Amino acid sequence: MPSIRDFKGQISNAEPIDVPPGGAVEQMNLSTTKGGVLQVRKGIQPATFTRPATSSGSAYRTFQRLSFCKTRFGDLLGVNGIDRGFRWDGLTANVELLGIEAPAAAPTVVGASGGAATAGDYIFAYRYIDNTLPDPIPSSISPFTTVTATANQKFNWTLPGTGPARATHVELWRSVSGGTNVLYRIATITLATTTYTTDTSSDATLNAFADEDTLLVLLEDGSLNARRFVPPPNDRAFVKMFQDRYWYFGTVRYTRGTVTTNGTTTLTGSGTDWVSTLAYRYIAIDGEPAPIKVTAVGSGTSLTLATAATTSASGKSYVIYPSPETRRTAFYSETDEPESVPQTNTVTIQENTGDDDEIVGGMPRGAYLYILMDRHKYALSFVRQPRIDASVVMIDDRGAFNDACWGYLEETAYLMDDQGPYSFNGVQSTPIGMQIQNLWRKDTDGQRIDFSKKAKFHVAVDRVRERIYFF
Repeated sequence: MPSIRDFKGQISNAEPIDVPPGGAVEQMNLSTTKGGVLQVRKGIQPATFTRPATSSGSAYRTFQRLSFCKTRFGDLLGVNGIDRGFRWDGLTANVELLGIEAPAAAPTVVGASGGAATAGDYIFAYRYIDNTLPDPIPSSISPFTTVTATANQKFNWTLPGTGPARATHVELWRSVSGGTNVLYRIATITLATTTYTTDTSSDATLNAFADEDTLLVLLEDGSLNARRFVPPPNDRAFVKMFQDRYWYFGTVRYTRGTVTTNGTTTLTGSGTDWVSTLAYRYIAIDGEPAPIKVTAVGSGTSLTLATAATTSASGKSYVIYPSPETRRTAFYSETDEPESVPQTNTVTIQENTGDDDEIVGGMPRGAYLYILMDRHKYALSFVRQPRIDASVVMIDDRGAFNDACWGYLEETAYLMDDQGPYSFNGVQSTPIGMQIQNLWRKDTDGQRIDFSKKAKFHVAVDRVRERIYFF
């Protein structure tokens, strides 16, 4: 793209250094019609992400800004800590919900004559897969069914015939006689198929299968393998790629609208936009003595509580939030598997400052993923396996307003928090806004900045002009 100096049309609010000698700085917002030349008015076009029809609602909740992450394979991930996250390949018209749920029920399998089984106990399971190319994304394996076979039997399978909307096929897996940790792929069938009656392979045939048709239940160190394909948690507000893993962290305190209590387990909302993923979170209601667990979401304006409210009143303020035990927990994926986030893959950001502020974003850089709080920064790092060698160290007492309030230029990060703009070189934070520090303070004219709107503050980096903009 040519520089502004070479642009033949007219632009608005140009930087003085980019205006040709004799040109007016304030110019009309017009565009050229000459072929092959940039048209200023078109600019950046918006994109609308619509959730799949199988999910309630028609769009992602706007209460919390979406956090985006590009995978190493070019897909786009998006989460907001309220709705279930999505994946978009940039080619199809719709996004897909992150991850595929594992089957809830074990398969029904019976032995019959006409096969080559060895006498003994066999285990059977199945899992869903989608149509992602070149490698389909699987779900975790189903619960096991154990069948005691006699010699020369085959196995007849019966399956539910339904599954997650994203799934397109089902893979059937079983062991050899007496096997408990190695499964072999018997067949791949369509999602609508409910029976399979040609499982006649002998143990010797299964043992000769290629590696891609073999699945370990647990790895040698005891970690999950066949059940590692767990969808990312819905209640994490941020996603970042760091060292070929995808990290989900930060929570949302949902407060849109008001509620009406009536002394029962039913709660009615006004101006709310509740979604099913809020189930099993907690709600604190003005006037109620303690938070109450949400057990179900009936609609955008209806919740079911685990215990009855003690009050009966309308127009009450409230806040819905995930379990406090996981508020400072970061979940991480398996290597290069952004949709595989087993519940055992966690790192806790310990609070050791005496100031229990909230996680507001993350800043990956080099060997560290910097976890940004309102008023602090933590550096998270690991060598090979976070479960074994993850380390979290507090850096300093400078943070950020939100996840959009940081940017990098020439190995230096530039951020903005409630003390003003500052630079960070990976070791030390240095204030850079002394000339405008009065904007961050209250004076006789009142506070210059409306911090109630801090969720929309942001930082932008212009690499060409080597400038940082604080909005």
